[in-house]
Amino acid sequence: MKRLLLLSFLPVLLGVSCSVKEDRSECPALLHVSLERIPSVLRDVPLRLEVDAADGKFRWQADVLAEDGPVCLHVPRGPLRIDAVWESGSPSGVKAVLPPSGSEADSLFAYRALLDCRGESLADTVYLHKQWCRLTLRLLHAQMWENYQFEIIGNWNGFRLDTLEPLAGPLRIQPRKVWEDCYEARILRQGDDGLLLEVFGSDSGPKALASYPLGRMMREAGFSWTEEDLRDVILTLDPTRAVLEVEIAPWDESHPIGEITI
Repeated sequence: MKRLLLLSFLPVLLGVSCSVKEDRSECPALLHVSLERIPSVLRDVPLRLEVDAADGKFRWQADVLAEDGPVCLHVPRGPLRIDAVWESGSPSGVKAVLPPSGSEADSLFAYRALLDCRGESLADTVYLHKQWCRLTLRLLHAQMWENYQFEIIGNWNGFRLDTLEPLAGPLRIQPRKVWEDCYEARILRQGDDGLLLEVFGSDSGPKALASYPLGRMMREAGFSWTEEDLRDVILTLDPTRAVLEVEIAPWDESHPIGEITI
């Protein structure tokens, strides 16, 4: 595929024409955005790239493949913001991600940079960071769990793409069954340690038989929702002792997106 060179013509974009003898403070600068650090497993699906000026007078966005970089733009001088988003679903271009109620999150990777463009040119490199945590629930004595259901409850059900911050709202997710003794769920970045894991029996109705302070237990095990790349968590539930054990696992960059459909 041909390399993508995106150049905006100066008079059309900014209405400014400059010569070497004039004051160039109002002349546009050349921005180079490198995509060479995009992980190999994310390079076959376009990411949404957006460049905005702080004064709101310039905005550019496009869906680009990593192999199409570097992206080159003529931009106004002054503060700029670069946003890059990669989702397992098609990037929507909206400023927030809100999974449907009861659904787990997509595999979301995002990058944000604030730049001060004062010179003739400026360069930046996109580093996509993992904005979700994969919770794996392992059940000991799987035959004992046949008539039980699990639900993850939290206080943050969305994520702002322009600030990389969680959005407050009720979160309820039923982990999907992977094997007879294993469930999984993807959780977007949270704003507190309020996650709960609740266990329901077939005859218990809406009342949980057991509730575990999952967020607090994750924090005590060394997990933080403020990490740049969120790690994964493995939960082991033993019904014979009514004990939930928490293990923090580094995410695998060679296969980071889990079980998704693209």
